[in-house]
Amino acid sequence: MKKLFISLLFACLAMPSAIQAQELSKSAEKAIKKEVSTKMKEFKKGKWEVFDTSHSMERALWKHYEKLEKGEDKVFDMIGYATAKSKNLASTAALASACNRYATQASTRVIGKLISELENNGTNNNEDLEKFRATFLSEVEKDIRGDLHLSFGVIRKNETNGSYEVQVYYIVDQEAASRSRLRALEIAEKETQFSENIKKIVKETAEESFVPSNE
Repeated sequence: MKKLFISLLFACLAMPSAIQAQELSKSAEKAIKKEVSTKMKEFKKGKWEVFDTSHSMERALWKHYEKLEKGEDKVFDMIGYATAKSKNLASTAALASACNRYATQASTRVIGKLISELENNGTNNNEDLEKFRATFLSEVEKDIRGDLHLSFGVIRKNETNGSYEVQVYYIVDQEAASRSRLRALEIAEKETQFSENIKKIVKETAEESFVPSNE
């Protein structure tokens, strides 16, 4: 009897946590449903059709936002935009677009920190800075490609000129993206003469997680 009482007591104490977890799940589900509804209306109004997936548009959107919700701050999404004469070319160009936009934003953060540190130390080597900027941007753009995991895409045809306009959605892991930035940093630093202290500070910035803009 005593064991039964203790078991029931622990069960009652655990109930609030279980209910809270269930409420969080419902809240997340509600948020996803809202996101999907908003995007469905946007795509329908813009006459977009789903592609690069076997799922319906609604299901593809749900799975995409579900991955983001479950991943929390460990993942983010990137969107590639492109227009081309064929679907395949448009899809390829969209991936290149997403990689370039990510690399540009990652480079802006790191270069901004580097310039700040160089100014604080009273050094100004424009030649090294430009070498670093070009190499870091190029290497991040090349390396991040393998970290962009296709989620789905939407497409529409321009009836006037026959071209295809696409938006392709990708899921990116923060840790993988951080490793790509650090690899790019290591390569870029080989072409410069920055002090070890500056390199250390810039590395910290390159390593920090950030969520890029899809605008």
